[in-house]
Amino acid sequence: MGNVALQYVRDEEGLRLLNDGQRDLAFIGSDKFAELSLSGTIKSANVIDSVPIDCSMILAGPDDEGISQVQMKLGKPMKVATSYPFLMNKMVSSSFVDLQPTFVSGGCEGYVSSGLCDLLFDIKATGDTIAANGLKIYLESRKLDLKVLDYCEYDQRSAGDKLYDGLLDVASVLSMRRNDIESMDATSYTLGLMRSQNALVKKLSEEFGELLQALLRSDTNKQEVISEAADLLYAIQVWMTLKGVSLIDVIKEDIRRSKA
Repeated sequence: MGNVALQYVRDEEGLRLLNDGQRDLAFIGSDKFAELSLSGTIKSANVIDSVPIDCSMILAGPDDEGISQVQMKLGKPMKVATSYPFLMNKMVSSSFVDLQPTFVSGGCEGYVSSGLCDLLFDIKATGDTIAANGLKIYLESRKLDLKVLDYCEYDQRSAGDKLYDGLLDVASVLSMRRNDIESMDATSYTLGLMRSQNALVKKLSEEFGELLQALLRSDTNKQEVISEAADLLYAIQVWMTLKGVSLIDVIKEDIRRSKA
């Protein structure tokens, strides 16, 4: 194999070095790989090997409560201490409707044992710190692994910047559709709505009704609500675009009102 130089760095620094061509390989746990992929930080990657490790992801809480008691509290938002908000939403959203992640960069156990958060979602090795803080595991994933990458496209923008850029992209696409309204050569589903107020009114009514039904059903999970709300929000954005208004304008107004 020749000379091999190993450098210990934090997860994202290793990805940055690989992305910039300064290193040939990067090692990253499947927990961080999944979190960064779901957040859009890892845009693409090539995994050439995986090595099992004796760790797992867990949802844990007070030792004097069981999972059923925790679920009964879901009438109010439950704060979850975690450094894996995207992975948490994917892994436990079907079981818990109203979990709100509180981002923690270090250990999560103290946040629950002190009452600052209701639950924690974190990586577990031995489980000793869970027991030491008077907590117990409610849900546990299968074992994780260490991934070996020889290629990675790494997006260094902050989560806020990526969200803002995404909103700009949607507004840009809708604006281009609006500019094509008079062109008979241009066709698309969105253009069909923009060209017919009746079709747009019908679409808004249908999507609002479907979202309302999802919100009223007791067995609706979080992803269903997100999906239905996205459909309604799309229809609203189509009409707002015709009036020269973007979703970013609306969010800015919400922010202004929250500070008033």
